[in-house]
Amino acid sequence: MRDATIRIGAGFDGHREVDGLDLRVRDGRIVERGAAGTLAGGEVVDLTDHYVTPGLVDAHVHLNSQGGRSLAQCLATPYSLELFQAVANGRELLRHGVTAARDLSGVPTGFRDALAAGLAPGPRLRVAVTPLGRTGGHGDRWTRSGVDAMPEQPEVPSGLVDGPLEVKKLIRVLMRLGVDCVKVYASGGVTSSTESAQAAGLDAEELDAAVRTAAEGGRAVASHATSLEGARLSVRAGVHTLEHGMYLDDDLAADMVARGTFLVPTLVAPLSLIRRGEAGDPAVPAATLAKARAVADDHRVSLALALARGVRIAVGSDAGSVPYGSGTLQECVLLAEAGLAPDAVLRAVTTDAAAAAGFSGGEGSLDVGAPADLIAWDASPIADPAVLGDPRRQTQVRQGGVVVAERGALRPTP
Repeated sequence: MRDATIRIGAGFDGHREVDGLDLRVRDGRIVERGAAGTLAGGEVVDLTDHYVTPGLVDAHVHLNSQGGRSLAQCLATPYSLELFQAVANGRELLRHGVTAARDLSGVPTGFRDALAAGLAPGPRLRVAVTPLGRTGGHGDRWTRSGVDAMPEQPEVPSGLVDGPLEVKKLIRVLMRLGVDCVKVYASGGVTSSTESAQAAGLDAEELDAAVRTAAEGGRAVASHATSLEGARLSVRAGVHTLEHGMYLDDDLAADMVARGTFLVPTLVAPLSLIRRGEAGDPAVPAATLAKARAVADDHRVSLALALARGVRIAVGSDAGSVPYGSGTLQECVLLAEAGLAPDAVLRAVTTDAAAAAGFSGGEGSLDVGAPADLIAWDASPIADPAVLGDPRRQTQVRQGGVVVAERGALRPTP
């Protein structure tokens, strides 16, 4: 959209509710905002009979995740095909109003750049490319028969590291490739085939090396932690976001508040695994189902503790282990059900998710300078948080000012 004035009646601008707002949009970005009826110029877009929010931001996705596939399928799928599947997954995010996301493993930096260039529809991306984990730990996809189920690619190196020197070397390689952020595994995982969710991940020395080396290149670190010890080591090392965050305690929550560490709880992820496993999905074996059940209850307890202590919350769905797009919306509903205030839920999936993901161009807001990414809802998600869970309530989704989806259906690409 080259030149337009968007008129908004009621809405949420990423910070607070607004009542009567005009936005001037030029070349896909917001260049001016003012009170209702005070701005003019270009095409007039009247959204005064809708509730308008920024486009949604998901701080934890895996666009080419192999979750949902058997080992045989993983081994038989060419990487080139995975990237085309990632394009389809990005379209699903956009169809559900997710206009920006942080991909925490899998797609290369060139994929991010292709979406930014408009070569395919999808969210604005920040990418980590390869998570760092210890040999034999979460993320190690070598089988007992000596086959790597996720072999490295020219733009996606192996993430296996042992010792701080290997951590430093790999992060410098990743920064050379152009990553936006770094992800580390500080514990085992629910989907690990050989260890518990609370098993050890990178140790204190390795995590310290990761944060220091990433900071040298201006990158923040996201830490996967499904154990108290992994979370403690991660927060002490200075990670920017804690992913999943089961088994938190009071001291750790207080430390997160003091340091400004975000929690990206991904409540929907273990619940999705439980549903799939109980339905007989072969990609969710009995051991994974048992681990998902084991962490689900404490997941909610840890979130309640974090909310009570004032830890900053950002929405992340872990899409790939959950459906793309709908997982983001369901995460919002789950956060509301867990006690996060409706306006705080909207912040968690807009400005706070953008800050957690490291976006710095106004994504997740209706501020001057931000991309004109917005959603017109048929009712207020603050008055009724259940509205957030249904993409059919999104009358239109605009990215760069252009309508890309309507009521859960993508517009055809020109």
